[in-house]
Amino acid sequence: MFGYECNYKPFESELFELARQFYTQSGGRGFSAVQTVAFDGGGASDTITADGAEYVFSYSDAVPDDKTAARKILLRQRKISLYKALQDRLGVSLPWGALTGVRPVRLGYGLLSEGVPPGEIAAAMSEKYLVSADKARLVSRVIAAQSGCVRRGDGKTVDFYVHIPLCPTRCNYCSFVAVPIGRLQKYVEPYADALVREIAATAKTLADGGFSVASVYVGGGTPAALPPELLRRVLEAVPYKDVEFTCEAGRPDAVTDEKLKIMRGAGVNRVCVNPQTLNDATLRAIGRGHTAADFFAAYEKAYKLGFTVNTDLIAGLEGEDLAAFTRTLTAVRALNPHNITVHTLCNKRGSDIAANGQAFPDPNASDAAGAMVAFADGYLSDAKYVPYYLYRQKLAAGNLENVGYTLDGFRCVFNINAMEENLPVAACGAGGVSKKIIPSAHGVKIERFANVKDIKLYLEEFNKRLPLKQIFLSI
Repeated sequence: MFGYECNYKPFESELFELARQFYTQSGGRGFSAVQTVAFDGGGASDTITADGAEYVFSYSDAVPDDKTAARKILLRQRKISLYKALQDRLGVSLPWGALTGVRPVRLGYGLLSEGVPPGEIAAAMSEKYLVSADKARLVSRVIAAQSGCVRRGDGKTVDFYVHIPLCPTRCNYCSFVAVPIGRLQKYVEPYADALVREIAATAKTLADGGFSVASVYVGGGTPAALPPELLRRVLEAVPYKDVEFTCEAGRPDAVTDEKLKIMRGAGVNRVCVNPQTLNDATLRAIGRGHTAADFFAAYEKAYKLGFTVNTDLIAGLEGEDLAAFTRTLTAVRALNPHNITVHTLCNKRGSDIAANGQAFPDPNASDAAGAMVAFADGYLSDAKYVPYYLYRQKLAAGNLENVGYTLDGFRCVFNINAMEENLPVAACGAGGVSKKIIPSAHGVKIERFANVKDIKLYLEEFNKRLPLKQIFLSI
């Protein structure tokens, strides 16, 4: 294992995350690092002791009076110092350099706003944040792919989200508060009823405030896990029919002709049918209740009904090597889906993987996951797919990323807005998080109103919390 300490506690958790990435990227090599931060007038310095070696870094950057802007600069300095010390001591580099956040593309947009030309974004990312050349180019490619469909907040346009935290079974890598539907049967219909009420009340609040809706996304969980009539009632309650309208059909074992037709009739025009892998042994091992054949059958049904279709895959699943991942990706690509999202396996807190004692990603899985992600990028690029959104998660294998690829003309606007936090969100359902985006002198400020995650508690507190959310959205 490794140890990390910092005398400046406000930054310690993020700096610990950077040190943790070095641990996994170095194949689990143990080390100990202590970082001492000192402030002197307008400057700051770091003294880092890593396994007996001492490194000293000094900075004289002007720090603004604004606390938010100052924190960003000071934290970046501390990360750069720690990165350089551990890179030298351990002899390894990280694909995302000194970054620990989940939204690297936002930093690329920040460089654009500072006057960096589009063609120089990649070089600036590498210089400022020590990001590897290929990941910096990936950010630049994503920004280029988003051109023409990025809507900045005008104060009166929102995205509409509906959350259904139910699944046929629970996958071992899942950390969402998503419950196998069989365990909550007595709450399923009351939940659908409450959700319909919340959708109607939220839509009225938006209409009364003069808001328009840019896109709708019904996620989970697995929305298609609902019985057909309840699924119909929830989807038909959404009043926005002439916008991008996505529903995560999700698990192939929940997809039926009847449910897909219900989605189509309710205005849904995009669906997700997600195999994660086409290796039946892996599917059984991770707790998914379907086979590769089930995926092909569900995909064909969705495609024939005219939906724009996304498929999700996971790189780094336990027991899979590059050859297994390649077989899955090439077979999915042969179907010509409009979108393919490649996720990297995460040891998320709250998942069965983490509960079984794997606190961090397996250091030995870094190289395999990296090879899978690199293959996917090259293979899909050759097939005319472009990366159009990406995000990172803590505890990802190889400290890698999740990337959505699309054929020309099929970008999911909701995904872009969600990752870059371009528009406010009006969210319904247990675990749904509504957001307001407030411009400030140094970017934007995000305010959130979160519904409770537990379905039983959501129902118990429904009448008390709904008016509070309406007030939040209307102010």
